[in-house]
Amino acid sequence: MLRQYKLSDYRFRLVLWVAALSILGILVIGSANQSYQRQQIAGMILGIVVMVIVSLFDYKWVLNFYWLIYLAAAVLLLLVLLVGVEANGAVRWLNIAGFQFQPSDIAKIMLILFFARFFENRIDKLNKPRTVLFAVLLIGIQLFLIIREPNLSTTI
Repeated sequence: MLRQYKLSDYRFRLVLWVAALSILGILVIGSANQSYQRQQIAGMILGIVVMVIVSLFDYKWVLNFYWLIYLAAAVLLLLVLLVGVEANGAVRWLNIAGFQFQPSDIAKIMLILFFARFFENRIDKLNKPRTVLFAVLLIGIQLFLIIREPNLSTTI
């Protein structure tokens, strides 16, 4: 069942704080290298719009698609290995529609969502070796794809 949200309950102050911190970060980046500022501003605007849209979804409904979330994370990580952009000797980035992003950062959030529902569905089997081994196998696949970029810090 979808939960109905009221606009009066939305925390606009949180969005303003995110925007303020992002603008501060863009100013700091701009003081070092102004050529990145325009790209950072576009990324901030897109990020805030996506954040607001995603925040309106009922996360419990989204978790019904937890296997799809897992597969989407795996596909993104696999795409990095196949068509990723190299920077400083590592292929960690995807360039889609002019935006360059690091799928391993998105995959971290997707894995948190996936395992939240995965373990919730197996609450009475959490101590069973089969459940633990299956979870290790599932996370191992994703970690293997991340370490192949190579991206040790995200893997850890």
